Amino acid sequence: MVNNKEKLVSIGMPIRNGASTLRFALDSIINQTHKNLEIIISDNCSCDETSKIVFEYKNLDSRIKYYKQVNFLSVVENFRFVLDNSVGDFFMWAAHDDRRNDKYISQLLEGFTNDSKTILVFGDSYSTPSIEEDGVISQYDFDNKDMTRLQRLKKAVDPNCMHLYGIWKSELLKKIKFYPCVWAWDQPVLPAAAFIGEFKYVAGPRFIYLTVIKSHEQRASYQDGKLNFNKYISLAELLLAMFKTCNHVGGPIVGLYGAYIMFLQHAKNFPKFLKGKLQKKST
Repeated sequence: MVNNKEKLVSIGMPIRNGASTLRFALDSIINQTHKNLEIIISDNCSCDETSKIVFEYKNLDSRIKYYKQVNFLSVVENFRFVLDNSVGDFFMWAAHDDRRNDKYISQLLEGFTNDSKTILVFGDSYSTPSIEEDGVISQYDFDNKDMTRLQRLKKAVDPNCMHLYGIWKSELLKKIKFYPCVWAWDQPVLPAAAFIGEFKYVAGPRFIYLTVIKSHEQRASYQDGKLNFNKYISLAELLLAMFKTCNHVGGPIVGLYGAYIMFLQHAKNFPKFLKGKLQKKST
């Protein structure tokens, strides 16, 4: 029987114009102590030196699979593309501007040992404005062990979604439907995942998140090619995506509950929403 430490981990990296930080991100992946990896890179019509850098690394590491998109994809489509093209028992998303310590994957895999309930394992989160520095550790509470399914869903309704970049059980993650949503597409995915399974914290693995401040308009233009952005329409789209995603995993009552909790979350943060500034990555 093959244990978790020996199983294939698929890493999906959706990129658009990531040349300035890509080498740092790729180095932190190819140098992982867990070597049984497939690294799936989806280049979303980049017009910088992303392709050149990827081919440089691909010539040195046969684990890299490179897809150059001919037609522009939305950010949610690109994230889904790398997931759908993965074959590993476990899956991890990786942005072109984030890094991890070299034992990140091996340490997180230990969290799945003898645990059939967990769908996602994540570790310690650091944030930094510099691609060359680790920055400071963040107090980040996402663990939902020993909660009911609805309690887990409620806790996962949070704009802070860094644990999206932990390690997932691929089979369960692929069961979740992703719906188009210009603003914060990942927010509906995590509550639906929490309804399916548990999130576990493992101390030690270090995820280093590069903070990039962008307005809603800048993010919409960069990620999805949207030149005209209306944040009120986008919020409505987000609530609808939340309903659809949770409805798919738990039925209409769960979908309505998820949308209601998300509405309350954004009502609480409405002053920040009006200002339109977020610390979000530009994947």
